[in-house]
This record gives sequence, C-alpha cells and structure tokens, in this order.
Amino acid sequence: MPWEIMAAMEKAVSDGKISFSRSESMSKNVNCLSLIIPNDAKLVQEQLVYFKSEQSIPKSLSQFKDSINHQTRYQAAIDWIDKFGHAVISNGPFYLEGYSPDSRTITTKSFDSQDYPFNAGKWKEFEHAEFPLIKSVDIGEYVQSKIELNIPIKTKNADEIYYFISNSKGEILLTNVLPVYDNTSTIYLDAVNIEKLPIGINSLKIFAASNDVLRPDEYTTSFLVLEPKLLPPKIQISDDFSNIESNNYIVISIIITCIIVASIIVILVLVRLGIFAKNRK
Repeated sequence: MPWEIMAAMEKAVSDGKISFSRSESMSKNVNCLSLIIPNDAKLVQEQLVYFKSEQSIPKSLSQFKDSINHQTRYQAAIDWIDKFGHAVISNGPFYLEGYSPDSRTITTKSFDSQDYPFNAGKWKEFEHAEFPLIKSVDIGEYVQSKIELNIPIKTKNADEIYYFISNSKGEILLTNVLPVYDNTSTIYLDAVNIEKLPIGINSLKIFAASNDVLRPDEYTTSFLVLEPKLLPPKIQISDDFSNIESNNYIVISIIITCIIVASIIVILVLVRLGIFAKNRK
C-alpha cells in the first residue's frame, strides 16, 4: 500500500472521521474504514488534498523529502480515487477497477504494462499444487527402552518432517524437525532419548510439510515401550483347521446321540406310566 494512502488513513482516523476497528466504530458512531467503499475513499481523498495544499510530509518520511516528489504522489492518488472510486492502489498484475456495493460486484482488470517484469505464464507452475504425502512409516508395535531406534519414513512432495512423541496423557516428550532427501527421512532416537519415554503406550505424530503448499500431510500411530530384554508374549495361531473341524463333528455327534437317548427314555417312561394307570383301573 502506498505511504500517502496510509498517511491519509491515519489522519482521517485521528480526526475521528472514521475508525480502524468495528468495536471502535460502534463506540464512536463512525464507519469502519474500508478503502474499497466509495464514501471511505472520498474521506481518504480529502486528506490527500489537504496534504497537497499544505505541502505536508509525514514525519516518518521527512528524511526523504529531497528524494521523493510528494506533491506528485499526492496528486496521483487523488486522480486514482477520482477515476476508480476507491483507494485500493497496487502494482500487481491485476488492479481493482471498480466496486458496486449495491450490486455487490467487483471488477478487476489486467495491468498490461511493457515495464511489467514477468511474462505471461510465469506463475503457471503454481496452478496444480502437489501436496506432501507420507507414504510409509516403518515402526514396530513395540520398542525397548534404552535401545536406540531408527524410524525410516518415505514421503512424496515433502521438504521437511515434523514429529512429536507423547505419552498416554498427551504430554509431548520428544519433538524435532528433519529434512527430507530423495523422498526419505529417518527419525533417529538414541538410547538417552528412548529412556525419556515411559514404559507403556506412547504416540507418534508426524507432519510432512512442503515449501510450495501450506497444507501438510499427517500420520499418527501408537507403540509400546518395554523394559530392556523384555519381549511381549507370543500368541500362536494355528493354520491347521482340520483338528478343529473333526472335534466339532465329534461334539455334534455326542449331542445328537444324547438327544436320541433322552427321547427314548422319555417315551419309555410315558409308556410305563400309561400301563400302570390302565392296570389300576
């Protein structure tokens, strides 16, 4: 933003004609300054006209009074506001031509100048951003305390790795930033750092960041820290289901046999009871 616009804004606010914040505008019953609003731009223009007529130079620029043509800059800003109806002045590839509050439309145009340093297509490489990606993190389900640990990480489109190791309470115990070379980085924890991790469950969170885009990729996992030389119990799972199936057939056969025997016994009892009752008659 040109310094003459900033000086005019500051003067309008200090005179109480407008404010920089919404809270102050409500307390003072004035508008909150917006350079795109035509009425606010007119207030800024009035200050520029005053500066030009008084040949005023801001104190911060007084040392440059001989090298800067202040009057020319004031007049250029005044003419800009007259032409476009706003005070948004920039030197980028596009400029704001107009704004209509009633229809809520904004018109921008290309700033076509032979002196503009960049050719068309200069920024084409940023049209399709390549986001960073964490492809794999090689860490086991458990680690042993006091024994150094390497955690290889494979990435894509990443320049840096940020990692955080925390305990079960969520307290961060270890953190660092690592560079990425050839899409690979390694978290190295020596025995001293491993000893800082409590026995039990800990969490590892990794962010892969890129210098080209702001959005990182995230990876989170948990791992178990064990005492030195202590291994978790092994649970053997058999792949041979033939014994299980044969045992199931035996159990089913026994159940069916028991049901048949019980049914025969019930029938015999009922028959005996019927004969007994008949003889009594």
